[in-house]
Amino acid sequence: MNLRTSEKLRGPLALAAAALMATACDPCVGNTLCDDPVLDVTGRATVNLTGRPASNIRVEFRSVSGARLMQDTVVTRTDADGVFRLRAPAQRRGTVIGELAFLLDPPWEELSYGVDLQLETTRVEGASTFIGSWGVGPLPATPHIRAAGRTMEGSTGEGMAGVTVVFERSGGVEVEPDAFSTISDEDGEFTIEPIPAGDGSVIGRLRFIPPEPYPESVSEELEIPVFTARPLVHRLGEFAIDHRLDYEGELLWGDDDSPVEGATVTFRRLSGIEVEPDGFSTTTGADGRFSFDLRPLRTGSVEGELLVVRPGTDDAVPIPIGPVTLETFTEPGPLLAGSWHLERP
Repeated sequence: MNLRTSEKLRGPLALAAAALMATACDPCVGNTLCDDPVLDVTGRATVNLTGRPASNIRVEFRSVSGARLMQDTVVTRTDADGVFRLRAPAQRRGTVIGELAFLLDPPWEELSYGVDLQLETTRVEGASTFIGSWGVGPLPATPHIRAAGRTMEGSTGEGMAGVTVVFERSGGVEVEPDAFSTISDEDGEFTIEPIPAGDGSVIGRLRFIPPEPYPESVSEELEIPVFTARPLVHRLGEFAIDHRLDYEGELLWGDDDSPVEGATVTFRRLSGIEVEPDGFSTTTGADGRFSFDLRPLRTGSVEGELLVVRPGTDDAVPIPIGPVTLETFTEPGPLLAGSWHLERP
């Protein structure tokens, strides 16, 4: 090839190289799966009232500016899971700006919408983009149940995590399912949300299955209301799911039944169920009372001995009291273990 011929080819070759560089960034160049530009997005609609899927809701994307679509408004509907897909051909690639609207029909009442939503077109077949979950509503009044409670360790009042809470319906409005379980979180909180068949209240019991070594327990029958207007939460209360030894003792002077303040009381376990700790020492208050700081490791009874040192005495020989028997229980405490009289020093 001579120099004159090379100069003639230099211009066309440069243009061809520029064209190749321009198309190198286009993922559709040489891709047989690519087609004309389309808007192809999916999303999910949930009911603000309950958080459940918003099914059979009309969804509209209204194009305002940006890359033009072949139709200004794209319409679809949510499926049983609240999922929707918007797909429409575009005149060119780029960003489409518009608003996403959710409507209830008839009469096409608007539930909620998003403004200035920016969506990208694509040329890759099947490359649908998920644009997130959208809360809609309120929908027309729908019966729903949302009830919350808290499991706690009775001896400390601290929330207990990992407790399996089983709800079992025994009466009232029918619900679906009529028996199910959930697990308390790290704060001891749990929520039950069965779907009611109508208005009224559902009646049932809660069964608590805590981790070892705590025993199972069952609540009394509970009445849980069905709500229809607002996302209200019915508070079930707090449930002490462990058996406990929440007792107090009382020391009185024998001559006038006045309280013994400042006496030293020592408890020592003799037999029965294991407790933590095996023993303790404490001092009576102004009312002459003291607390048994014991945590049972299983249900049953523990037997122990009390050793009392009267106030105002130095190096006195402790006065034994007992044996004292304490039974585990689940009701609110404390209970009185006993009242004992002392002679004045």
